[in-house]
Amino acid sequence: SVKVLQEPSCLSDYVSTSVCQWEMDGPTNCSAELRLSYQLDFMGSENRTCVPENREGAVCTCSMPIDDVVGTDVYQLDLWAGKEQLWGGSFQPSAHVKPRPPGNLTVHSNASHTWLLMWTNPYPSENHLYSELTYMVNISNENDPTDVSVCAGRFLQTSWDSGGWRLP
Repeated sequence: SVKVLQEPSCLSDYVSTSVCQWEMDGPTNCSAELRLSYQLDFMGSENRTCVPENREGAVCTCSMPIDDVVGTDVYQLDLWAGKEQLWGGSFQPSAHVKPRPPGNLTVHSNASHTWLLMWTNPYPSENHLYSELTYMVNISNENDPTDVSVCAGRFLQTSWDSGGWRLP
């Protein structure tokens, strides 16, 4: 009999996808042996099924399409091995967000050896996260990867000038 070693933990991109990951107690063919059912806790919502994929070791992941995330949405999740329920729980996408990465990221240097980073916002303008994202920029020395500088802040624009940060 298969058993769950580490319960599912889930993250949402707050647009269209949530990903759940869990660990089994031993080698498991996730796609052949398991199913994750998920249903929005709302009258008339359909029960959907996700076929998990294997990751490293005994880890399984499921990528679940979700519709128009609202802050109060809660999904009921049930992990099945055939007709045996291995785990049941709930997931609120708005409380567990892993933002999408910036799109089309480019780095330019200018004559004074400062950097200009430019990107596209991965969220549509009507999405709550469009104006709420905070990006962190890690700058490391190619010759010494342990030499890292971190710049963090709320960048509402889609570019960042390194200002005092100079190229070596």
